Amino acid sequence: MKNKSVEFNVEVNDIITPSSCSSMVIEFIKYIIYQKQLIPYNYERLKMYVPRGQTLVDSMKDSDQGDRSFRSKHFVVLDKYLHKTRDAYNSLEKIFHLINEELTSTGSDRVEEIVIMLGTSFLNPQEVFRIRIPSLNYSHLDKHHSTRKNCRNLFRSMINSEQFYDLISSNCTGNLHVMLKMKPDHSLNSNSFILRNGFRLPTKGKQAVITFQETHHNPQSCSCFEIKIYEDDSTSDSLPLSQSSDCSTTTDVSSCCSDTNSSSNPNGSWYQVKDTLRYFSDVKIDGTSVTDIWMNPTLLNSGK
Repeated sequence: MKNKSVEFNVEVNDIITPSSCSSMVIEFIKYIIYQKQLIPYNYERLKMYVPRGQTLVDSMKDSDQGDRSFRSKHFVVLDKYLHKTRDAYNSLEKIFHLINEELTSTGSDRVEEIVIMLGTSFLNPQEVFRIRIPSLNYSHLDKHHSTRKNCRNLFRSMINSEQFYDLISSNCTGNLHVMLKMKPDHSLNSNSFILRNGFRLPTKGKQAVITFQETHHNPQSCSCFEIKIYEDDSTSDSLPLSQSSDCSTTTDVSSCCSDTNSSSNPNGSWYQVKDTLRYFSDVKIDGTSVTDIWMNPTLLNSGK
């Protein structure tokens, strides 16, 4: 049975630059994976825990002191859980990097939609979150526009939406899959993506469609346009557009940013990020969370 999608509009009162759009997408993913309990703690804690866990595991490998049999008994658990958390962190970092790269470094609108799917398989997900990418303002400078403000607008909209809250209130024990839909005549040439010819969005499961909408009335009423857009070739300053693109070696921006191997699909092409975040839960040793032991190794000795 086909489920009705929840339409979710996020109103932002500042220019949506490539960087601010990337930040909103990434922060949304961070929120969803924690809210859905794909990871047992938020992304910032995950980022903090991994090096602390690595430090403890390394010290236990090198230690000749204490009760070796006791330490060995728990070392396997600590080391195995470290691998899980480290893999999760590395996968997220790769996903975030690829999203940011596609939205900020091309100098042109190529991405039509970013889809976040939760479930054991991207072909049959339990939940689908479609983020429609708006027309991005590459001529504006990020330093003159608040990325943080746009992210606050995103979370404020989520908190105030009863329909959206109902959608995310349940846990999900699946994995995270991310797909990008490219606009017609654009393609991705990267080993980090898998082209999914003939892919169609699943009609089953819970679905939400998120749209970013600018609410400002005068997009040129900012300090970006107090700066000269074109400079003499003899100057070292480059165009604001080229600061967001890969066109540092050519003056023909439109030629540089066009796809030489463009897709022939008039409806756009789907690409899946190879990296997948795999669900994992908290693990305890004698009633104490492994991450608490990572932060305070003396808790391990107190469990004797």
